[in-house]
Amino acid sequence: MNENEFFEDYYKKGKDAWEIFTNKIRAEKFYERVKKTKSYLNSLDNKKLRILDVGCGEGFFSKELGYDNIIGIDVSFQAAIRAKNSIEKVFVGNAVKLPFKDESFDVVLCMETLYYHDKNLMMHELHRVIKKNGHLILSLGNKDNIKKILYKLISKKTEEDVIYSKNKKSWSEKRYSSKELKKLIETSGFEILKYSGILFDLPVLSRYAVIRKFLLFPLSNLFKDNSNQIIIFARKK
Repeated sequence: MNENEFFEDYYKKGKDAWEIFTNKIRAEKFYERVKKTKSYLNSLDNKKLRILDVGCGEGFFSKELGYDNIIGIDVSFQAAIRAKNSIEKVFVGNAVKLPFKDESFDVVLCMETLYYHDKNLMMHELHRVIKKNGHLILSLGNKDNIKKILYKLISKKTEEDVIYSKNKKSWSEKRYSSKELKKLIETSGFEILKYSGILFDLPVLSRYAVIRKFLLFPLSNLFKDNSNQIIIFARKK
C-alpha cells in the first residue's frame, strides 16, 4: 500500500479517524498547537493573510484558527471532501508538487505533514509558494522526546520509527530531533524566529489531565528539545 492508498483508506474510516482525533491527549496537543499558532498569526497584525494549510486533513486545524482566507490541500480525496465543511477552498494534491504559483501565500501551515514526504522536495515547494518575508509554521513529533529517552534507558527494545509498523506499510514516518528540524528549515531558506515544545510527556504522570495542564505542558516550554512535539515559526529570507 503506497502513501496515497493509505490516506484514502484512513479517511474512508471516518468514525475511526474521528475517534483517534478525540483521544484526550491528542486533542490537548492539537489545541495547544492551535493556541500557539493563533497567537503568532495575531502578532503579524494582518487580517487579510492568505494562508495555505498543507496536509489539511479534514480541516479541523484551519477551522479552529478562525481565519477566512485559508486554502487547504491534502493528498487524500476523501479528506478534501470533508475539509470543505471547514475550509472554503480545498485542493487534492501532493506537498512535493504544489499546484500554486510562486510567492502565492503570506503564511504556510505544515502541521504533522513532513513525515510523509521527501523532506528536501517538500521544503523547496513550501519556500517557493511563500511570499518574500512570508511565514512558515511547521510542527512535527520530536524523536528526542523525554518519553522515548526514558524508554530506551529502561528497556533493551527501542520504539518503532515506522508508523503503523504492525501493518508493515511500505513508507515510513520520518522523525527529527529539534536540532535536525531547525537545520532543515534554515538550510531551506528560512530564518527561525522562535520555536516551542508541546507536552513534556513524562510516563505515568501524563495520564492525569491536571498534571498535564499545570505541569507537563508548561514544562515543554522550558525543555523544548525533549518535548513530545515541536512547533517552529520561521520567515522566508
